[in-house]
Amino acid sequence: MTLTPQQRLRALPPHVRQPALEILDQLTRPLSPREIDRAIQNEGFTRSEARRVSLVLKRLQVVALIHQ
Repeated sequence: MTLTPQQRLRALPPHVRQPALEILDQLTRPLSPREIDRAIQNEGFTRSEARRVSLVLKRLQVVALIHQ
């Protein structure tokens, strides 16, 4: 039987689970518009292009963007 991610997290001992949850909170916190613009610019977009992209992203219900 394969456990769901939530079940796996609940199964962790508290001394492991708490730091894991803190890291997840830090990784999944909402970015400010300025941070989004900066991240897009770091990928080679101009400032005006980054602004347009971030305005589009603002309309979407995005949970995560991961650069590969």
